[in-house]
Amino acid sequence: MSPPVSERQLAGERKNEARTARQVRRTPVVVLGLLVVLTFAVGITAAIDLRRLDTPAGAAQGWVTARLSGDCARYRLLSTPDEPESRGEQQLCDDLADVARERLAAAVRTRVRVVGDVVQEGGLARVSVELAPEGGTAVVKQLRLVERDRWRVVRDAAACELVRCP
Repeated sequence: MSPPVSERQLAGERKNEARTARQVRRTPVVVLGLLVVLTFAVGITAAIDLRRLDTPAGAAQGWVTARLSGDCARYRLLSTPDEPESRGEQQLCDDLADVARERLAAAVRTRVRVVGDVVQEGGLARVSVELAPEGGTAVVKQLRLVERDRWRVVRDAAACELVRCP
């Protein structure tokens, strides 16, 4: 037979059970609140990032990054040829992938950043972009952009000299 439990011990157990019950009831509210705050923060970050891409500087930086990583869909979305393109979309993507593979095989990390002021006149803009390969010499070129439903880099000689267009 078990020893008798004192009233003091029973009162302490009831107090602990009541505290645990309150914590259990509060847990879903806390988790839901954290999820709402996290979702809100992600939404704001995405909106800010998407607005940044809708500027000449964001489009130029995004295009160079897409070219270096071989992201064909983004490369085509953020650029327009200076002259009519003779290759089909698939051939352009294949050429882009080949050039990106060569670059990735060399395993050179490159910093891409917009330097200086963006010069914008109506639907045209000029943006200076710096490519700084790790352990190499930084190169700065000015890219021309046009606004056609969104800002797009004009794939001309200067742009292709910077990133070696396929």
